[in-house]
Amino acid sequence: MTSDRPQRIVASGLGFCEGPVLDEIGTLYVSSITHGAVYRIDEDASVHVVAQLGGGANAVTWIGDGRLVVAQNGGRWAAEGPTSWYIG
Repeated sequence: MTSDRPQRIVASGLGFCEGPVLDEIGTLYVSSITHGAVYRIDEDASVHVVAQLGGGANAVTWIGDGRLVVAQNGGRWAAEGPTSWYIG
């Protein structure tokens, strides 16, 4: 990738990340395949675990009712099945 725009690292130590998505106020969320987690990265670059899923958390996206949905490879679901989260 080439760009004349300056680039910067906004977070590190999160493993192999995919699925960057922004919420309605511009906060960044990423999934980590190697950590089996979803992280929120705030504007000040602070990192918060939103969900610890086990397995390989792949892409994340928002659906119309405000839930964050994660595509996942492996891990375990609760007895009642897959779960989604209202973030806010």
